[in-house]
Amino acid sequence: MRQVGWVILVIVAGLGGATITLLELAGAVPATWYIVPIAVVPLLCFWAAFFGLMLSDSISSSLIVGLSALLFPVPDIWIHSELAGNFDDARGQGLVTGLALAAAGVIAFVIISKKNTTARASATLATA
Repeated sequence: MRQVGWVILVIVAGLGGATITLLELAGAVPATWYIVPIAVVPLLCFWAAFFGLMLSDSISSSLIVGLSALLFPVPDIWIHSELAGNFDDARGQGLVTGLALAAAGVIAFVIISKKNTTARASATLATA
């Protein structure tokens, strides 16, 4: 469980960022909250990937989450700014980033689970 705990944090943070964006679009939270899904959530996920690398020794899953956290906010901001005409009028920033981070977390979870299952099967065959 310790090895996938950081992945669960990434999934929850990504979905939380997407939810905050949807709430902002609906007018339930102030428009200034766009900074949470576009900056705070990716930073949190990047650090989770860093610590996840130390906990799970899964370079591929940490790399997927870390690169997603670094790369997805930029096109997310750029696309919404281009659609709105300028950055100040852009709305919905963070939706793509949140969903991408949640998807990266699911992929990382599958990679780590597969790695653990394979290691368990190898250990079972070695003792038989």
